[in-house]
This record gives sequence, C-alpha cells and structure tokens, in this order.
Amino acid sequence: MKESIGGAWLFGVIVAFMMIFVGYLVIMINYTTAFKLKNEVVHVIERYEGLSSGDNGSVKIINQYLKNSKYNAVGTCECETANSCYGATDLDNANLTQINNSNKNDRYYYCVQFYNTSNADNPNTGFYETQLFLNFNLPVLGRIAKITIRGQTIKMKYPIDYV
Repeated sequence: MKESIGGAWLFGVIVAFMMIFVGYLVIMINYTTAFKLKNEVVHVIERYEGLSSGDNGSVKIINQYLKNSKYNAVGTCECETANSCYGATDLDNANLTQINNSNKNDRYYYCVQFYNTSNADNPNTGFYETQLFLNFNLPVLGRIAKITIRGQTIKMKYPIDYV
C-alpha cells in the first residue's frame, strides 16, 4: 500500500511540472508572436514615413496585416500628449481615432503616438511609438494578464499625418 501512495504522489508532481512547462511554452510563443506583430507595425510606419489613411495608406496596411494575423487583443492606450496620439478601434476601418482625455479609457487594438524631437540642428524630426496588447486568457481562470508591447521607429523627417 505504501508504494501505491508514493507512486500516485510522484505522478501528481510530474503532471504539475508538465503543466507549468507547457504553460510557460505557450506564454513564450504568444509573446514572440506579439513582438513579431509589433515589429511589422513599426516597419510599415517607417516605410510609409508616417501615418496615412485611405486605401493605399499605412493604416490600411497595418490593419489588414493584423486582421490576417488573427490579432484580437485590445487595451487602453497610455499617451503622454493627447494631440499626437491615435488608436484603432476597428481593424476594418482605414482611419484612426485621435485619443484625447475624454476617450482615453476606450479599448483600442493598437496605438501610435508621435514624439517631436525637433531642434535647431534637426528641424521637423521625430519618431513614432507604437503600443500593441497581449492578453492571456485561460478558460477556467479568465484573463490572467494584459501586457502592453511598445516599439519605436527610427527618427525621421516627419510628414503631415493624414489620419
């Protein structure tokens, strides 16, 4: 009888460690996927030298890429200045919503903010910061974590954003 109780306890320990290992693996795969999406968003903004709406604009390309990648995480944007912060409330729409204090707590698929770094030596320069979200949902426990993934473009001479 002693050996059967010891065997059951050992089996439980092995199952627990396997669950922890598999959970860690799943989290790392999702985290890597989210970073890949963030890098592509940053790349599109750099390639189009800013944000532009319309059928051939950078916003439409980003939205289409995220839809095709089955991205569906939403979160609240953390913007420092409200006049240069935009968020996507719908991936089917080729326009972004400007975020201000009244809609700061709305849910967005991703956010983009422009930081002006102009000075006398480098006029009209700046960079964009993107925010994408990663939610960890478990069937029994529900949402266990929400992570904001940030990325920055290179400094560029910024055009007028058409969003």
